Amino acid sequence: MTDQERIGGKDIFWLFAYSTLIGALLVAFTMIPTFWRFLFSLGALFAGIRFFARYERIAMRVWLFILSFIYFILFTIVLVMILYSTGRIAPAD
Repeated sequence: MTDQERIGGKDIFWLFAYSTLIGALLVAFTMIPTFWRFLFSLGALFAGIRFFARYERIAMRVWLFILSFIYFILFTIVLVMILYSTGRIAPAD
């Protein structure tokens, strides 16, 4: 996709799909303390590289970072709330 082409609904769908995937992989990276965390970080890196190869527009790339960060924060809050409500995380004293 070049700068002259319009951003369509399909492009927006892929933007949200890739940013959701990257946000979820980064949450898994921060929550899992074993060797598997590196596979999650490589998965997020691979997804980002695939998105950058597919879309060359600066706006799409910037929005990928912004939405991935928002999804990362959102998924982290939801996961911590779930773990706290089930008793797997003790409250900080």
